[in-house]
Amino acid sequence: MNRLTKFLNVIPVGVAIYAPNGELIYFNKTTEYLLSLEEVRDL
Repeated sequence: MNRLTKFLNVIPVGVAIYAPNGELIYFNKTTEYLLSLEEVRDL
């Protein structure tokens, strides 16, 4: 896990990153909690 991923996983703000084609490629722990998402390990 790199420093950016570690940072994004501990901030109290939801973060989602999408590819230009609209595919969700990353969401942090706060987003997972707020939206009741399951973590996707293949991202």
